[in-house]
Amino acid sequence: MLVDNMENKRESNDLYFCARLVQKDFEHRVGKSVSLPERLAVFFTEDGNVTLEANGVQCEVTPLHFLIVPPGHTVRMISYDEGVVVYVLGFLPAIQDVVSKQFSVSLFYYIHTHPLWEISPRTKQALRSFYDVYEYNCNHAPGQFSTEVSNSMFSIFMQLCYQLQKSEIDVVAISDANMNTRSLGSKFFRLVHKNYKQHHNVSYYAETLCVSSKYLAQVVKQFSSRSPKDIIDTRLAAESLFLLTKTVMNIQEISNELCFPDQSYFGRFFKRMFGMSPLNYRLNPDFGLIEKITKDVPIVEVEE
Repeated sequence: MLVDNMENKRESNDLYFCARLVQKDFEHRVGKSVSLPERLAVFFTEDGNVTLEANGVQCEVTPLHFLIVPPGHTVRMISYDEGVVVYVLGFLPAIQDVVSKQFSVSLFYYIHTHPLWEISPRTKQALRSFYDVYEYNCNHAPGQFSTEVSNSMFSIFMQLCYQLQKSEIDVVAISDANMNTRSLGSKFFRLVHKNYKQHHNVSYYAETLCVSSKYLAQVVKQFSSRSPKDIIDTRLAAESLFLLTKTVMNIQEISNELCFPDQSYFGRFFKRMFGMSPLNYRLNPDFGLIEKITKDVPIVEVEE
């Protein structure tokens, strides 16, 4: 999709990238998907709309919206207006980890569950100016100075996001836990993003984080109403829906992709989650189901 064309269009270093894409850069990529395993990407437009699908959820991005796609999401262009220009800002995990220490985890939680943001004309103008400065930094700023500016600019962008939705973010904010607790919760979600296919059990994540499963559950419930096992299962379930509806993989291949012991085990898991077999879902898909099951989960399939 869009990101494939950035290799020749973007300006970047190891921490960030940006690109301005016109119709010829993406018109031949409609309907094709790309994964963003190591990037948080921000999309916005001028002179028209685009419809992007982020991990199975379709979002119409108008000139008064921007779309935040966390790492690990699959992105696909569905449609676009003639003459539209798409701007992309990207940040890699190294810069995110530095900047995330300055913000409440609830902000990143909110971003993961609310990818499409509506903005005013004034905010859109500010975002466009932000892109110009960011692009200049990519092109002209030297070495370490460029990295420091990128850190600062990502911090400014996160602050903008927080101010835009402060009241809603505060509603879903976790309680005022200490920094170690927030860090543990954030690390858990990142681990799930990276390892949900290979590791389905809570014990793996607890052992990796050097805590007990019980304590991990207490921390995770400060982020959502779900248990760690619910978070893992929901991530697996969302990915299984995506693979059933958006790929031609057969049931056995999907079972293998998600590292279930066998196809029967996957079938039982799917029926427990959705009350039907994978085959029945493929024959009668419910395209709103991904949004429903991930509504209050901060990982609607994102990964670092």
